[in-house]
Amino acid sequence: VSDSGEDAHLNEMGGSNLESVINVLLHNGLIGTDIVSIMSHTPSLALMISGEEQILEEKAQRKVEVGSVLNSSEELMVDGIDETDTEDVATEVQTVYDASKQVLRLLLCDSLGLRKYDARKIIRSCPGLLTSRGSHSAEQVIELMTSLGVSHSALARDKSYLPVLLSRSSSSLFRLVAFLSSDAVRMTVDSIGPLLRRKECSVLLDATAPAEYSSLRKGMLTDGGVAVRIPDPNKLISRSEDISNIYRRMRSTASFLRFSVGITDLSKVVASYPRVLLLDSLGQVSPVVSFLRDDIGLDQETLPKMIQAFPVILGVSVTEMRSVTDYLISIEVKADSLPKIIRAFPAVLTMNVRSKMKPVVEYLRSIGVVNVGRFIT
Repeated sequence: VSDSGEDAHLNEMGGSNLESVINVLLHNGLIGTDIVSIMSHTPSLALMISGEEQILEEKAQRKVEVGSVLNSSEELMVDGIDETDTEDVATEVQTVYDASKQVLRLLLCDSLGLRKYDARKIIRSCPGLLTSRGSHSAEQVIELMTSLGVSHSALARDKSYLPVLLSRSSSSLFRLVAFLSSDAVRMTVDSIGPLLRRKECSVLLDATAPAEYSSLRKGMLTDGGVAVRIPDPNKLISRSEDISNIYRRMRSTASFLRFSVGITDLSKVVASYPRVLLLDSLGQVSPVVSFLRDDIGLDQETLPKMIQAFPVILGVSVTEMRSVTDYLISIEVKADSLPKIIRAFPAVLTMNVRSKMKPVVEYLRSIGVVNVGRFIT
């Protein structure tokens, strides 16, 4: 189709806003299957102002740019003010054209260097990015991650992580960054960016900055339009809690770990086990600490060092750990040897007795080890 024919077609349009929106999305690089997926998830996009006339303006601008750059700039500038800029400032309502161009062409393809195929795939996963709010938030998220030392190329490499990241609220991410760098955790800014990119941090992010614009993912529900991870049977937080309560819990847990347990570098604990901040200090952390100190016999100097080296242990229930110690004693491991074993190999307390420990003990006995307890010690 020639430019003149397409321009005539665009000028004749005006009956259906949906048709105008589709034309805009096609113009900015999406294809039919992309649009079907987007509309099925975000039908409200059809009600937005399409901005179809901006396609004609874009083409006219390209024709102007064929001439001298100097002459073009002189024609567009009046009293030192760029008319196109003032028009953008005056237009507060962002059109589908603006959002799709900003996210697909400028942000994903130009800034992050994604191939058009990969950029379209992200849009299909996060169709809400084409809304005014979604496109603006995605731009701020990229700026925030860049300020934290994460390069555009690093973001672009993880194509499975990027859609969910761009779907998170930029203000919620900034709040989490502020908390991690505050006196509560004292994590350095250059450590926060890499932490937020790690898969292990997804639970913390889902609790404090839930994805707002992505399609449903496996193991997720929507709660008022916000994607929320379905909690497992050993859920650490309740979805009924609002984010302010979650931050109060995190602050309480951080304080307990630093001042009651004696953790000297909480940032290392969080970097190793981000979920630790979501643990309830009284319901989970305190009973575990009491068990390790009173039942196992770890002293006050050893306990914080062991937790700092293996913080995952704070998420294990006391019942599970007690079943491990009871089994060790049943195979003739002396109770006074437990502190030495746990200091050297704290992961033993996270093992399942039936599926992990018993088969090993049976094997040792089958090869002639009579006193397994002494052998382990």
